[in-house]
Amino acid sequence: MSIALDPAGDLWISDQFNNVIREVDSNGVISTVAGIYNRSGYSGDGGPAKQAVFCTPAGIARDAAGNVYVTDDCNNVLRVLLTDGTIRTVAGNGTAGASGDGGPATSAQLNSLRQVAVGTFGEVYIADSFNNKIRKLTPTAITVGQTTNAAGNIQVLAANTWITVKGTNLAPAGDTRTWQQSDFTGGQMPKALDGVSVTLNGLNAYVSYISPTQVNALAPPNLQPGLVQVQVINNGAKSAVATVPLLNYSPAFATLTYTAPLYIAALHADGTVVGPTSLYPGLSSPAHPGEIIQIYGDGFGPTTAPVTAGSPQQSGTLPVMPVFTIGGTQANVIFAGLVSAGLYQFNVQIPANAPAGDDSITATYAGFSTQAGALVTVQ
Repeated sequence: MSIALDPAGDLWISDQFNNVIREVDSNGVISTVAGIYNRSGYSGDGGPAKQAVFCTPAGIARDAAGNVYVTDDCNNVLRVLLTDGTIRTVAGNGTAGASGDGGPATSAQLNSLRQVAVGTFGEVYIADSFNNKIRKLTPTAITVGQTTNAAGNIQVLAANTWITVKGTNLAPAGDTRTWQQSDFTGGQMPKALDGVSVTLNGLNAYVSYISPTQVNALAPPNLQPGLVQVQVINNGAKSAVATVPLLNYSPAFATLTYTAPLYIAALHADGTVVGPTSLYPGLSSPAHPGEIIQIYGDGFGPTTAPVTAGSPQQSGTLPVMPVFTIGGTQANVIFAGLVSAGLYQFNVQIPANAPAGDDSITATYAGFSTQAGALVTVQ
């Protein structure tokens, strides 16, 4: 048996020896969504999932679009429950074996599939048990994988927050670039680069970077909290809609590193980088106790000045100061507000008793906290 959780809080279960897939909704109500109880076999592709027949469905995983992948173990195939309620086979030809790498997934041979997982870019990984292999199914269509707050890699968004969408075929092959001044028209940030755009609940985001596997954009400021539908359009080709939670706040520090140790993006008063001297030799240096540094982040919500959709100029202070803790001690916050589109600046004084070394740093605002593991170097 395996389980998967979706953004709405529903739990999906591969009830292996009953040969069914079951769902427990957020109210605790269970129902069968695929398979026929206690019937074993291989049938039903192209029709309603509830009328399909499995043979010991083992692994289960959900993609960003809401499709649910199931390893149909003794049928030696990978099947998918589509959001329209139908089912189809997406990998394996039903014959036990190990052939097919580099070709169409449905022509490949697999042997006793166990677990399945969906990756960051929408690719699907299969535990091909008796072959002692991990097989990868790469999407051929435009596919949205993981969507996060760009600053903290948090899978919760907020309005007017920078987001990162990862996937496959998100932009034309070989087309990788950031926005340029020529992309701004009428003083507005671009809603598309080279025919690539992103919508959230049907509203255009403002696109700053594109590549075939990643798009960065600023979420529009007028989104309402709830489950938001994310879609990428690549020159008319549309991805399936991915669902991501959106809250009033998703505070996160921008960081200079993307894996641990996570050093926050911060500057000294002279504009040089705060960090260990080894981070950028000759360009970075630790902060000192008592020093006021500038720290950057996003997702902290509305300021005293209303945001004009599409305008690259944003300002205003937060109505309440966030609480910063550095090395276990609360720090003095002198300024907290927007300084450009979606980017917040915080002028924070390092506590006099801050320990020397890489100190943990956290900002708490409106009951939400920044990502775990963030560090500022003090000496």
